[in-house]
Amino acid sequence: MIIKTDSIQLNSSQILKYIGYSNKVSVDQQTEAEIEEGTKIVKKLLQPKYIFKKYNSFSIFDGHLKLNDHFIIESDDLCNHLKEAKSIVILAVTLGMKVEQLIKREMLINPSKGLIIDAIASEYVEKCANEACNMIINEELKFRNTRFSPGYGDLSLKIQEKIIEVLDTERKMGLYSNDSFLLLPSKSITAFFGLFDRKKTLKKSCKNCQSLGNCRYRDEGVFCYDQTME
Repeated sequence: MIIKTDSIQLNSSQILKYIGYSNKVSVDQQTEAEIEEGTKIVKKLLQPKYIFKKYNSFSIFDGHLKLNDHFIIESDDLCNHLKEAKSIVILAVTLGMKVEQLIKREMLINPSKGLIIDAIASEYVEKCANEACNMIINEELKFRNTRFSPGYGDLSLKIQEKIIEVLDTERKMGLYSNDSFLLLPSKSITAFFGLFDRKKTLKKSCKNCQSLGNCRYRDEGVFCYDQTME
C-alpha cells in the first residue's frame, strides 16, 4: 500500500542528529541549504509503501511469542512490549530503490552530500512508518504502542527473514535482507506493535537499546530518536 507524504513534516533537528550534529554545535548556512536542497530531491524520488499483517490469535509465554505453529519468536523484551495487546501487527515500510540508488551515487561522488541525503532519508522512513501505523489504527479503530524492530533489545536481527517471508515483501515491494540480516533497500523498517482498546504512551525509551552503554548521543545529552513523534 502506498503512503501519502503530503502531510509529513520532517524534523530538522533529527536530521542534524543523524548527520552528527549535537545541540552544542551551531549549523552553518551551507549545511542548512544542502539539507533544504536534499529534502526536495529525496521527496521527488520517494516511493514509500507499506505492508502489514494483523494477528488476532496469538499467545505469549515464557519469553516466547507464538503467532502460529510456524512463527514463534523468542524475545523477553518483545513479549513485554506486547503484553495486554488485543492484536499484534507486523509492519514493513520502505522508501524504495530510487532513494537507495541516490544515496549510493552521492556517497561515491560527494560523500558529504551523500551523508546529508542519507540522514534526510532516515528521517523520511521513520515518519513514513509512523504514517503507516496511523493509517492502520484508523482502519482498525484501536490504539497502538510504539514500534519494536529487530535488533532492538533482545530481538534478534535474524527474525528479518521470517518477517520478509510472512509479509512476502520481496515480491510485493522489493524488500529483502542480506546475509547479515540488514534490510535492502536500506531505508526500510520492519516492526511489531500492539493494538489496544485504551490509549498507550508513544514515548520512546533508551532502556532496551543495545548501545545504551556506549551511546555518543546520550554522552552529548541528546537522543537518536525523534522525541516529537505522536
